[in-house]
Amino acid sequence: MKLEMSLPQRPGLIYTMPVLDILVLVLVFPLLGSSFTTNAGVELSLPDTSHRFDRMERSIVVTVKGTKERQIYINRRLVKERDLLEELADEAVNWDGGGAVGIIFRVDRRVPSGYKTHIGDKLLAEGYRVYDAGNPVSK
Repeated sequence: MKLEMSLPQRPGLIYTMPVLDILVLVLVFPLLGSSFTTNAGVELSLPDTSHRFDRMERSIVVTVKGTKERQIYINRRLVKERDLLEELADEAVNWDGGGAVGIIFRVDRRVPSGYKTHIGDKLLAEGYRVYDAGNPVSK
């Protein structure tokens, strides 16, 4: 009894499947990679710092950007300075991190330090835990 091969001489689909798998992976990682970043959205030039703080489970990010026309963002949403505390109170309702609400305070290095202190004092006066963010420097 003679056995015969039922496949064609060059089964092309079998050889191309691994290549297609790799192409799909090469496309999927760059497309989904931006969804893994937590602070994407507002581009800043942060000051350098040697301090580090632990990553919080949930935090509210307050960002101040600009020199003359200052813009304040709460979690990538633009708010006016006069509405800052009200908007933060709305965000703090959903806080489940335990203890006082944690705020990561990101300020562009071009913002005057007096304005940064003014906004930071407002946040501290409301009882929020404020963590000043910056670019880590290597030692």
